[in-house]
Amino acid sequence: MYRCLRGTAPSYLMDSCTLTADVTGRQHLRSATQRKLIVPRYRLNGFGRRRFAVAGPSTWNSLPDSLRDPELSVNTFKHRLKIYILRAWALDIVLSMRYINLHFTCLLIKDDIQQTRHTIANKHKVKVIYS
Repeated sequence: MYRCLRGTAPSYLMDSCTLTADVTGRQHLRSATQRKLIVPRYRLNGFGRRRFAVAGPSTWNSLPDSLRDPELSVNTFKHRLKIYILRAWALDIVLSMRYINLHFTCLLIKDDIQQTRHTIANKHKVKVIYS
């Protein structure tokens, strides 16, 4: 999308990139000042969502404003994009690990409760009923 907006991509790809500010009647929208692209309508059933004309602008619009800055050089854009993607990936891993740790902790607590029930039941010679 970066190359499309810079005019260095092939024309068949550049045809899919239309800035909101370039569309008559949409210049007053907030998205026009944020360098967002028009995302064409598509059918939910089928491949419409995965077409370049839809996926490209959707992905571009999801990037932070600092990456959509028109003054960025190619190298700066690539560097910032890598940092953005790696931070998102690292955050996803951290959140996944927290979920795994929480789940594992809950399993340990459940196991401890069951062992405690058995210990008490054996001590008092009663049968354990699980709830």
